[in-house]
Amino acid sequence: MNTLILVIFVVLIHLGTGVKIHKLDVPEIIHFGHPVILDCDFTLETNDQELVVKWFFNNTLVYQWIPGTKKRPQVSGILKDRLNLEYVASRDANSVHRALHILKALPDLSGDYTCSVSTMQSEDIETKTMVVLVLAKSLKLQRIRGDDGVIEVQCIAEGVFPMPQMTLSSLKRNITGPEVTT
Repeated sequence: MNTLILVIFVVLIHLGTGVKIHKLDVPEIIHFGHPVILDCDFTLETNDQELVVKWFFNNTLVYQWIPGTKKRPQVSGILKDRLNLEYVASRDANSVHRALHILKALPDLSGDYTCSVSTMQSEDIETKTMVVLVLAKSLKLQRIRGDDGVIEVQCIAEGVFPMPQMTLSSLKRNITGPEVTT
């Protein structure tokens, strides 16, 4: 019985798990205008063949690289002309172009990034969300006293992304029907 368990264990070890993404490095927040690197660190089994690395933005294919071909990575959609295709993520020939080096983060690049690493034998996929934060160009907060004793608080934020969620609360009194205009 112990011999059978040992044989099954050895067979499972030799079968391996195939391609495996160990770390998908996508920052949750990046500041407007900054460069950013999205990295998909993975390993292959020795018998894996015909590797393909793909990146998706909000479920749309935007990047594909096939190691071993003379072709450069293929870029399309929202990332077209926005990547440094000379960026090298690793010295390993199978992961040289596994990462995306975005030259300048803009608000339209906020969304879900999915890395897909596949071979003829297996596939692994992971997704993370990135938000490009734009700090307010101006922020104005003022209190205005109305003729009827009503106090109005006005907060104006301009040039900010994503759209802020604004609320008004008081420890001393209930605030009824605050009006939020965007």
